[in-house]
Amino acid sequence: MDRATGAVTPAQVFVAVLGYSQAVYAEVQPDQAVASWVAGHVHAFTAWGGVPARLVPDNLKAAVTQPHRVEPVLQATYQECAEYYGTVVVPARVRKPQDNA
Repeated sequence: MDRATGAVTPAQVFVAVLGYSQAVYAEVQPDQAVASWVAGHVHAFTAWGGVPARLVPDNLKAAVTQPHRVEPVLQATYQECAEYYGTVVVPARVRKPQDNA
């Protein structure tokens, strides 16, 4: 909600969690587009002061263009971001919530 005008705008919440330390990073974003998804990761890495060795995202379209049990196809910009930061993306399996832990 814009405090000045009172206009309500829909938003999405990006949340990233470091499993062992349980450090949480969250920010409000305008959508779930690739640019917002990658920006959320970059902001989380900056806030944490480092990059985890492995990322385990859900199978949203901004991360995975083609889910597959063995060889999922990542969205190109997200893959480039992971390569730039020297991390590996291992998407959670479809309909397997225990992979997100």
